[in-house]
Amino acid sequence: MKRLVVLFGLIGLVGVSAVGCGSPKPSAVVRNFYAAVEKGDMDALAKHATPETVAAIALFSEKMQGAVKEKGKIASMVEVIDGDAATVAVTYESGETDSVNLIKADGKWKVHVSGK
Repeated sequence: MKRLVVLFGLIGLVGVSAVGCGSPKPSAVVRNFYAAVEKGDMDALAKHATPETVAAIALFSEKMQGAVKEKGKIASMVEVIDGDAATVAVTYESGETDSVNLIKADGKWKVHVSGK
């Protein structure tokens, strides 16, 4: 009986570990995206955004850096996931808000700014 309990415990531990190894949640991607913009780190930015978004931000990187720094730290985020699309509502300590769109590309959430 003791072996059976240990076996089920190990199976549960492996199951929990496997769930934790998935793609980061949209809100985590947005937090990393903003950190990359603030630092002007285009390599890190590319990990968290679609190619179209990276290209758009590259054109206005200095302006984007200033805007992110001006808004201050993120106070809270609320994410809504709808299939392969998500929206994260960001509230800053300054009280300002943003809505960030993401899409799932190759199984990973990416910030996506559409030119349309």
